[in-house]
Amino acid sequence: MPTPFMHLALAERLAHDPELPTPARDLMRAAWGAFLLGSIAPDARVSGGLPRSGTHFFHYGPTIAPRPAAAMLAAHPELRRPALARDAAHAAFVAGYCAHLTMDEIWCVKLLFPYFIIPGGPSDGLLTHFHVFLGNLDARDRRRLPAEQYEALRHVTPHGWTPFLPDPDLAAWREVVAPQLAPDGKSLTLSILARVLHVTPQRMAELMADRALGEEVARLLPAPTLARLEEAIYAGVRDMVARYVSDEVDTAEATV
Repeated sequence: MPTPFMHLALAERLAHDPELPTPARDLMRAAWGAFLLGSIAPDARVSGGLPRSGTHFFHYGPTIAPRPAAAMLAAHPELRRPALARDAAHAAFVAGYCAHLTMDEIWCVKLLFPYFIIPGGPSDGLLTHFHVFLGNLDARDRRRLPAEQYEALRHVTPHGWTPFLPDPDLAAWREVVAPQLAPDGKSLTLSILARVLHVTPQRMAELMADRALGEEVARLLPAPTLARLEEAIYAGVRDMVARYVSDEVDTAEATV
């Protein structure tokens, strides 16, 4: 699933998108650090050892219903935009959280399952292909992140922004991700992916640089198809963020 750098790259694109409605852009600009923290927050479960479904509001599958952002707001109506009208930072955080959930959801339905998971589960080969693919996308998106994101993210402090992720867990996750964005920061993605595949980081780097393996991934998911899917994912996230800010998320929504 998308890495923190991939979520942050999408957030950066949103911030400069003239098609994003003005209220949503204004909210992001008013509390940019809070939006960035929300964009990576669901994965803070790692710091506290929480179950994935408790922070992502869905289970992996070829279809997902209800939509996770809608499920979160149905379970916690106190997080809807009108309830946070006087707290821009809190609202921006939740908008970023909705962006993360929606990106993960559409990735799962439109990309992960159709292209990398076969009936009965992933084969060993496709599991390797998927993590090589993910590692290369992560590296691409990290290069796209401006230095300003580091300063914005490292200085944001949560204040009871979710009832399901304690502030210490959010702060701990911020302290994992933000230093990787520093001018001299080192990405941890290679080591994380290596652990998943039970290989060394050096071997993971070799797999990601392997031309033949890269060509196999490209045959599985050609560049034009990937570009089309990424645009669909981006459009879905933009729509969800806009609808969160305008309080138009239907908490009974089904699949994308």
